[in-house]
Amino acid sequence: MLPDLSSLEYFHFLRPAWVLLFLPYIALWLVNRKREARGDMFDGIIAPHLLEHLRVSRFQSRWINPRTFTGVLLILLLIILMGPSWRQQPSPLSQDEAALVIMLDVSASMSQRDIQPSRLQRAKQKIGDLLALRPDKRAALIVYSGSAHTVLSLTADQAILQQYLAAIEPGIMPRPGKFPEYALIEVDRVLRQSKAAATLVLLGDGAGADSRDAFARHFDDRQQQLVVWGFGTEDEVEGLIPLERKSLEDLASVAGGRYVALTVNNDDVNRINRRIDNHFIVLEDSALPWLDSGYPLVFPAL
Repeated sequence: MLPDLSSLEYFHFLRPAWVLLFLPYIALWLVNRKREARGDMFDGIIAPHLLEHLRVSRFQSRWINPRTFTGVLLILLLIILMGPSWRQQPSPLSQDEAALVIMLDVSASMSQRDIQPSRLQRAKQKIGDLLALRPDKRAALIVYSGSAHTVLSLTADQAILQQYLAAIEPGIMPRPGKFPEYALIEVDRVLRQSKAAATLVLLGDGAGADSRDAFARHFDDRQQQLVVWGFGTEDEVEGLIPLERKSLEDLASVAGGRYVALTVNNDDVNRINRRIDNHFIVLEDSALPWLDSGYPLVFPAL
């Protein structure tokens, strides 16, 4: 399994001392080079036209030769022995209590159909795809526009969550507007009883004038991860409110989070799911053992 780029900051070797095994190989390589530089001991003993076919050195100009294979094999074996790792093992003794809080924009602009069937409907479909990758994991749903409301507190029952999600429409909100910062108050209420790591996934097409400062204050003193998921097109079309990508990227930036653009396939869903898992694993328990991820290299070594 290849590491997600976002998890490379945790990349390390479990047994780095094995790199010392490379020193004898370097010494042998230097000795061999020095011996070759002194010339061929068979010059003058064997006829040149025969010696050309007896020399191993005539194959050195080719990429495929024993020396190249030896070097590649040694590098693979060293990486395997050093034990590359970037993920921790899940604890077999405790349940994953990490929280996923979904903040969904249901303002009027999310009803636009530049993305079929609409921005809101597509966002709900993507939420369903994300939840399907996280069975038996706790999630909460908060909706916002001119006000914010908790639709469902943390629950591992995805069937109930999907039912509530299907009923979400812009008309259910009592006040118009677009204020994602109001949802942060509901986030604190949802996470009041949870001490585990939390990831906030915000799905929307824009932000308010004061949203950036509010998000900066909120994430300044909280160990929470923010992922902002943009929905809509940025094209200037008459009668269409474009996606405010810059505003959403600013929200993610001030919170130390990540902005993810909408894709037609599940690349965006998988990318967000990996970020959620990495955040939960790293913060859940630093004492958990790290996974040795060098074993797949055994096959090319063989």
